[in-house]
Amino acid sequence: MTDNINVVIGLAVGLEELTNCQRTVSSLVDGAVTNGVMSEQVRMAFLAEMVELVELLQELEWKPWPHKHARFRPDKIVKEFGDVLAFLGLIMVYLSKMGIDSRMLAEGYVERSENNVKRFDKKGD
Repeated sequence: MTDNINVVIGLAVGLEELTNCQRTVSSLVDGAVTNGVMSEQVRMAFLAEMVELVELLQELEWKPWPHKHARFRPDKIVKEFGDVLAFLGLIMVYLSKMGIDSRMLAEGYVERSENNVKRFDKKGD
């Protein structure tokens, strides 16, 4: 694990806040989250997250060739990013039901980030 425990704690707190927020929002929609973890619900949440990421990407000028009608639309980017966070929060709700908590995810993120930096420096796996 990392030596920077404050990063892990801070990230875990933020992820837990997102999870709790989405748990509250989902409780307002009948059947959005069930008591048990159903593989179909988890699969659909991941698929929805992928769709939202693509919709966010479409709002950014990612193609190397000029666009006829390309323009930067911060309002659309913010809305799409909100959708990405909503489905990430839903995924986190399911992961917590599976015994994977925010602290574990934060530790995994920090570990992978450290390894990625080493990899760029050709010192990692």
